[in-house]
Amino acid sequence: MKKIFTYLSIFSFLAGLLSGCGGEYTGKSSGEGMASGTAVSAAAVVSGSGIKEKAEKEEPAEAGLPMKYTFANDRNLYTGSIGSVEQRSLEGEMIREWDLYEANELFYVDNEYLYYVGNSEEEDGETDVDFLYSVPLREGEDGNDILLLKKEKKVVDTSFVASESNRYADSRYVIWIEEIKQEFIKYDRKTKKKQKRKIEWGQFAVICGKIVACFDGKLYVQELESDQWQEIGEAREPVTWNDEYFFYRNKDGYKMYDVKKGESILLISEAAESMWERMKKDEGVEGKKTRCSFVGYDDLFCDNDKLYLQIRYSVGEDGAQKCALYSVDYKNGGREVKYEDQIIDKLFDDNYSGQCIDVVNGKLFVKREWEDDYRYYDLVSKKIHTFKEETDPAYYEMQSDIRIEERLW
Repeated sequence: MKKIFTYLSIFSFLAGLLSGCGGEYTGKSSGEGMASGTAVSAAAVVSGSGIKEKAEKEEPAEAGLPMKYTFANDRNLYTGSIGSVEQRSLEGEMIREWDLYEANELFYVDNEYLYYVGNSEEEDGETDVDFLYSVPLREGEDGNDILLLKKEKKVVDTSFVASESNRYADSRYVIWIEEIKQEFIKYDRKTKKKQKRKIEWGQFAVICGKIVACFDGKLYVQELESDQWQEIGEAREPVTWNDEYFFYRNKDGYKMYDVKKGESILLISEAAESMWERMKKDEGVEGKKTRCSFVGYDDLFCDNDKLYLQIRYSVGEDGAQKCALYSVDYKNGGREVKYEDQIIDKLFDDNYSGQCIDVVNGKLFVKREWEDDYRYYDLVSKKIHTFKEETDPAYYEMQSDIRIEERLW
């Protein structure tokens, strides 16, 4: 996770629609306005400054909300640098900047709170301790978030170095994977207790009020309010998820775990090795010396209807990275694996080096290495858009969460 701060002037985040499994975000309460278009400190956030909050009855924040993107809510995405945060539209357009003097890393964003990691001095005045802070969010009349900085609270003291895996927070729980200690941690904000599990590697998602996790070659499920894990079966990376399903692979092929039904469904009945051989035939590189471009050469992306499988490879001596893309229409019960060569042909030139990054807001983003730019293909409108780093709002839009980060650099 430290890469986001190194390459993006510290944290980049995006937005997605977090819905499904019986839960829309509902929390609304009275808040404080701010001056638009400028950096806003806690002292500057005053009532009547031009941005008004909707006058709605306050409702309790909901626990166990669906987790789709790490740095996102239904209204805004956030980017910035140490000590401040930039509020953007879901498409990446800059709206305004807020001062968060203690912030050194954003942790998670939902419709209720913005969470960040910051330093706080101990009583001796010298020792810096990492704390997780929460800042309440309320919807303003313009439809954008208002950060209630005066209501900021410390949530839990941490000593973790945030990993490149995902994280989660709501009104009751904070969940993360501590990379250095190799631990999965679930902190109960009500009881102040931490549940810890030693792991070598892993990913997790919160879906339908449950934690679905791929740890050390196994798929596990846990009710949020429980400490007991249910083992589902063999599971390997790559993984991805949305607000209903968790996708992964094992020796049988690529599978989907339906959290509501509590069952795994085989979507692609070809193991990774078989798909590698199929890719060579489809790409016309049979008989040529092909090799994996990375240790993990396959990636999974998903939108509301389809699961996408990318296989990355290189061939020849120029070091060019190629990619083959496949899809399965899982939502409509389809199991046919479609070779999406037409999409790749539209996004890349004949002689190219690059890869797909992810599907965000119905757009398939790719990085083009030799052109040193990015493109997206709108899966609905079929529109193609090319852009450079940090000079186009789409650069921020594509960075929805931790899953995307490692493919950018």
